[in-house]
Amino acid sequence: MNKFEKFSIILNSSSCIYNAGEKITGSVILVLKKSIKLRGISVKLIGKGEVNWEEDGPGIGYNPTYYSSHETYIDSTIILYGKASHTSEQIELLEGEHKFPFKFHLPLHSPSSFEHKYGHINYFVKAVIDKPWTLDRKCKIPIQVKSVIDLKTQAEVKLPIQKKVFTKFGFISCSSGMLSATIHLKQTGFVPGEKICINAEINNESNKTVAYSQATLKMEIKFRTSSKNKTKKMSLVSIRGGSIKPGSTGTWNGKVLEVPPLATPQMLYCSIIDIDYTLKFSVCSTWCTLLDIPIKIIIGTVPLRK
Repeated sequence: MNKFEKFSIILNSSSCIYNAGEKITGSVILVLKKSIKLRGISVKLIGKGEVNWEEDGPGIGYNPTYYSSHETYIDSTIILYGKASHTSEQIELLEGEHKFPFKFHLPLHSPSSFEHKYGHINYFVKAVIDKPWTLDRKCKIPIQVKSVIDLKTQAEVKLPIQKKVFTKFGFISCSSGMLSATIHLKQTGFVPGEKICINAEINNESNKTVAYSQATLKMEIKFRTSSKNKTKKMSLVSIRGGSIKPGSTGTWNGKVLEVPPLATPQMLYCSIIDIDYTLKFSVCSTWCTLLDIPIKIIIGTVPLRK
């Protein structure tokens, strides 16, 4: 006969989203139809990172090589009732409803939750009923953690930046003239959902038309193991400017590129996953990119200005 009517974890935060350094509070709820014998009831807060992928190995046939790494950010246990699982002593828990409150403290230097095909960072709260001579009862609930990356503490991201690049329009043997571009940002540190204000000037001193200019926010993820790393690159969002006729100048006067609201901040406290962002300003013809200006961008969680 099943003596358990309910066994669940209730968190006091309905969103299940926490900032690093915050307290996680809640209760383990247990409703019994009849009394049970047990050694103890515990609750755990676990945060782990893992990287893994496989690649085709040498030789004929399926002979893959596996790469993996992992690390733990928190693995904390609270005994709610009874004693630790290594003891042999049993106690009785009577029928009815039982509520066991708990409180954990997330480390301040916890990396943000992250999910990808080749790696992830997961946090969850797990409750365990340690029963003698049978399988333990378990339940768990995932939580989302956000790193605290205060941009105000990083001096370099507060400063404006300006970059200029020159190039020849066309191939060296048949150049049609010079092309230059200058881009200016007021800062290089942003938070998800914040707008990047872009000022730029493109001087087309050639006899050809520039098809368009473009700003793209790019993300690079590096998955690390002791023997090999794997890198994935992707474009998150972009905006375009119009064409520029020969001998003319094109300008961007405060064009806005918004950082995606769900962009993952920099992984400052994780050694197996790196995330970097670059704003790439490009000037293009109809058939190729004529010049690129890359600027490193830092994505944090606490903005420069509130």
